[in-house]
Amino acid sequence: MLGMSDPNHSSPADLVPMEPSTTSPGDPTMCTHSPTCPDSTSTECYSAQVVADHTEQGWCQLCNGVILFDDGHYLTPDGLDHVLSA
Repeated sequence: MLGMSDPNHSSPADLVPMEPSTTSPGDPTMCTHSPTCPDSTSTECYSAQVVADHTEQGWCQLCNGVILFDDGHYLTPDGLDHVLSA
């Protein structure tokens, strides 16, 4: 069983915080798809391309920063919870 003393795993004290993102919603550098995916503030933001698929855990991340859950909810980068429109 792996524990905190395992040399292959970091302890919380060893973790380095990530640098804040230098892109903002609507920044054309966030999406390189053609045509460009909807911005995270768009009413169709959940139709952007998947960049991190974790369907085994019930979610995926879209290229515009939206986290899409398999229960019909999604989180926008500003932290707000939304329900998919029918």
